[in-house]
Amino acid sequence: MMRGEFDGAIAEIERALELNPNLSLAWYALGFVLYFADRSAEAIPHFDRAMRMSPNDPALWAMENAKGMACWQLEQPKEALVWQLKASRHPNCDFSPHASLASLFIELDRPKEARAAIDIVLEKRPDMTVTAVQAMFRAARYSRKEEFIENLRKAGLPE
Repeated sequence: MMRGEFDGAIAEIERALELNPNLSLAWYALGFVLYFADRSAEAIPHFDRAMRMSPNDPALWAMENAKGMACWQLEQPKEALVWQLKASRHPNCDFSPHASLASLFIELDRPKEARAAIDIVLEKRPDMTVTAVQAMFRAARYSRKEEFIENLRKAGLPE
């Protein structure tokens, strides 16, 4: 996936699910690859299934954030906000739900909340920059990628 080989990644995950259809992490991974490949509508049911299968999963925050990002990609900002807020409230989440919130708050014209989310991003990852985000999403092909990055810039993430 990180090399942009989405068909191969999907095939590998589907094989894993043939071997173990109860592997919630694989359902999440399938959704994530589909989201990265600009197939967010297809991704959402896989995130939902992963969350239903493992409601106490330590990675639940990542599943919720990914669903929120897919909703944002599909221009459903209210639904995206619900999922990104859920993800951000997990004590073990990393910086990414807060970055997602920062971008969404810019879109919703809530710049103070966007800046507060960036402050949390930088608290969790002091080295995080726009350039680092661009590198992380280099292989992503989702249509709103540049908008997401520009929103982070507007929210105050350093270059």
